[in-house]
Amino acid sequence: MLFFKKVREDDREVEYRFGEIPEALDRGLTFDKASRQATVLDDLANAQFRTASGKILLQLTRSGTWPEFGSHQA
Repeated sequence: MLFFKKVREDDREVEYRFGEIPEALDRGLTFDKASRQATVLDDLANAQFRTASGKILLQLTRSGTWPEFGSHQA
């Protein structure tokens, strides 16, 4: 399981925390709102980062708004 939660949003970017345990989201990523480009905050662009960013973008595409939280089960 992978969980994510929005922690900050302004006019230019959105920041999320993500991880395997909902109570301990220990990694972060940001999206540039204009380009929808994701950047991992710990320089570890691994499968977890790609899964979290992909799921967030999928929910954004479906709803039209940046999701507040979510999860992914492989």
